[in-house]
Amino acid sequence: MLIFGQAGSVDRGALQYDLSAMQHLCVREGFVVLGVATACLSTALGSMFGSARIMQAIARDRIFPLSFFAHGAAHGDEPRRAIVLSYTVAQASLPHRGTRNLPRSPQGPLVSPRRPASSSAASTRSRPS
Repeated sequence: MLIFGQAGSVDRGALQYDLSAMQHLCVREGFVVLGVATACLSTALGSMFGSARIMQAIARDRIFPLSFFAHGAAHGDEPRRAIVLSYTVAQASLPHRGTRNLPRSPQGPLVSPRRPASSSAASTRSRPS
């Protein structure tokens, strides 16, 4: 429904080239960022808890010698040991040095294509004599 609504109300160029078209159409621009952050967090937590439950099942079936992770919490049988291991592995695999060492594009960061300057902005530029 959202796709059809945007297709009927936004011009084709904006949908193709404007990377922040959703933010411009939203009531509050922060809602889009909040929605993306929430979706990322939900996916990360689902993966972490899912892998912990799988690790607990593998340990209980004695497929690998992981008997320490076979036991869950006393109430609800939550795989807390496996969750701690999943969290530790996830944190160890993240690059802690940031993005400063990543190769840069010659055009700079990912941005929407430049729009032509308006006539007032073009007339205020200094021209070489």
